[in-house]
Amino acid sequence: MNRYEKAWRYLMNKLPNWKRLAIQEDQKAGKDSSVLATFIQEVVKLAETTNTIPTVAGFPKYDLTEAKPLTEVPEWHKTNGANGN
Repeated sequence: MNRYEKAWRYLMNKLPNWKRLAIQEDQKAGKDSSVLATFIQEVVKLAETTNTIPTVAGFPKYDLTEAKPLTEVPEWHKTNGANGN
């Protein structure tokens, strides 16, 4: 993977979901929006530095040691229409 691909992936993972979706939609449609253009400028700027590019954005770590599987549907879920009612 070259530096531009690493920079693209790193920066894409750091974006909020709405911006990531907007960029992906613009790419599929072949649309040159300001969101996409700004993102590409940031990718190029990061890729052309001499700094190392992290492989993964700093995702939060969750402690799941005490997590228990959900064995029944919670009451709030039964009444919000999610079960077809």
